[in-house]
Amino acid sequence: MKSIKYNKTIAQWTAIILLGFGAQQIVAQTTPTKEIGGEVSLGPRLGGSSGLSFKKHSVTNTSAFEVLAGWNFDENVEGVNMNFLWEKLVPFSGERLGVIFGIGPGLAFLDEFRLGAAGIIGFDWRITNIVNLQVDWQPTWYFINGSDFSPINAGFTARYVLNHQVLHPKQ
Repeated sequence: MKSIKYNKTIAQWTAIILLGFGAQQIVAQTTPTKEIGGEVSLGPRLGGSSGLSFKKHSVTNTSAFEVLAGWNFDENVEGVNMNFLWEKLVPFSGERLGVIFGIGPGLAFLDEFRLGAAGIIGFDWRITNIVNLQVDWQPTWYFINGSDFSPINAGFTARYVLNHQVLHPKQ
């Protein structure tokens, strides 16, 4: 039983990593490098739910789509989880630092599959053309195949910007 869960976890992580590298290749070929925003980034997330984050900003840098996959350390829903989040980005200090808030479906692979709703609120900071940092809180409420609320998912994410989008200062 444990080896089946272990093999499923390896398959899921492999799929996420391949998705990230495939997206990098597509974006590198189709996205101009002088846009504000539009970056695609990938990196580790550490916190109540630790794992991997894949994020795609809109070209206008007003929204983003983020996939978070990792291990949830909350004892009520301990196991592998994935959240697919649409995020609204609101400038906080220039075009490099923004407030994020969003919502999307949350999946958990525990003894049985669970489905729920995940939210996110925090800060997204574009340090350079290749480094993106994020600090956030991501509560998730699972309501299909059991009802549990996971409030401890605060985390820190450091992502590498795969397509090296250039941010221009305001003129």
